[in-house]
Amino acid sequence: MKSDKEESVYTNGTEHAKSTKSNRIEKSIAVLSDRILRIAAVAAASITSIVFPQSLYCICCGNIIDSTRSYSLCDHCMEHIRWNVDEPKVIDEMRVMRCVDYGIYERSIIFAFKYDGHRYIARDIASIMADRLRSLEDDAIDVGGDNAIDSDCKSKNKNNGKSQSRDSDEFADAHKKCLIVPVPLHDNKYFARGFNQSELIGKYLAEKMGWDMADVLIRTKETKAMRGLGPAERADTIRGSIKLAKEGIDLIRNKDIMLVDDFYTTGSTARECKRALESANPKSISLIAFAGREWSRTKA
Repeated sequence: MKSDKEESVYTNGTEHAKSTKSNRIEKSIAVLSDRILRIAAVAAASITSIVFPQSLYCICCGNIIDSTRSYSLCDHCMEHIRWNVDEPKVIDEMRVMRCVDYGIYERSIIFAFKYDGHRYIARDIASIMADRLRSLEDDAIDVGGDNAIDSDCKSKNKNNGKSQSRDSDEFADAHKKCLIVPVPLHDNKYFARGFNQSELIGKYLAEKMGWDMADVLIRTKETKAMRGLGPAERADTIRGSIKLAKEGIDLIRNKDIMLVDDFYTTGSTARECKRALESANPKSISLIAFAGREWSRTKA
């Protein structure tokens, strides 16, 4: 017969084994659920692409267009988009630039992309970003066709009697070859939306610019929605919620980094990304956003 002590050890060992097995099962279920959610997200995106094929509808108003339209925009929306050709602004030692000023038309594009699941819009946004970046080079590179951003930049530069300002020249020179890093999205929001909008834009921008992309920033906690919050509240909400993945340290070191985001508001998220990236000693950090508030209305 087993003694009480032996019986206790046996019982504890059995319970430990059951607990370990249970934990393994739970982890396996979690991994399986993660894979199923990702597959479902990809499937949903594929269906959306079939129902709303690229270049068939205006990405802003939804009117039918043909494939010759720049950025998949109809003539009306093309004329009313608030194209931004300002020079990059240095905020918190980081060069920041936007492609359009945020308004009704710009909001329609972002909402259709992020909340209506029209993932194909990422490709058009990436095209706009690529042309915006190229416009910073001397004499504005001709990217082919009538391009709103490129044409406006050429006109502006001609009127100024010079190709670009010193800041724009330095920006262009420093970013002829960048490593794209998308602003991260928390897993819960990723699964709910089916994609990270910044990652998707970054993927296409990397292809168009001939750059590499490293998705190495991680959201460590889910933050509440920041729409409507002021600069101080946003900074408090996002603080400490972004970190650099271990595998990203060597990738980031001594590189010119181009953060990519869909919308720049107060800069709180950008600062957290910059703080995380600086731990790996990059050469420089810049950010390009599709849309943003006018600088005079943006408080860093």
